[in-house]
Amino acid sequence: MIVNISEAKAHFSQIIEAGFEPIDFSGRYALRLGTLPFHPRDPFDRMLISQALERHLRVVTQDPHSSSTIAA
Repeated sequence: MIVNISEAKAHFSQIIEAGFEPIDFSGRYALRLGTLPFHPRDPFDRMLISQALERHLRVVTQDPHSSSTIAA
């Protein structure tokens, strides 16, 4: 899927207006990422999980591997 920059900006604006807060991936999340087991293997899932754990946020998933990592 190819999205032009103006479409991306419009989508981002809608996300912010809906009350969501973007979270940058910083060093503290990278350090937490290094402590996670290797399940799930998807790097993006692992990044989301490390952010959620550090910020005490909930992650909703149907992936059984992600669920066990989040609960750990």
